[in-house]
Amino acid sequence: MIYQTVQDAIPAAVPDDDLRVVSQAMVGAINEVVVQNLFANGELVETDKSVDLDRLARLLNRIVVASYVHLARVHLARESADGK
Repeated sequence: MIYQTVQDAIPAAVPDDDLRVVSQAMVGAINEVVVQNLFANGELVETDKSVDLDRLARLLNRIVVASYVHLARVHLARESADGK
């Protein structure tokens, strides 16, 4: 879903293979954060500290957006340096 969402928004300078790799990395990172903050052994964690799901979602969103922006900038900079 992440890959399909950014596919049309990212400049054509970014190779499709790079989009796939970054998309897979983002899914892994999101899963890791969610698992660490919410679940243990498949069960919802009951702790003294509450998890602010809105804050967590905004943080993950910023990480994903920043990763794709960086990827696009790197590829555009390469194109510019190569004179394309």
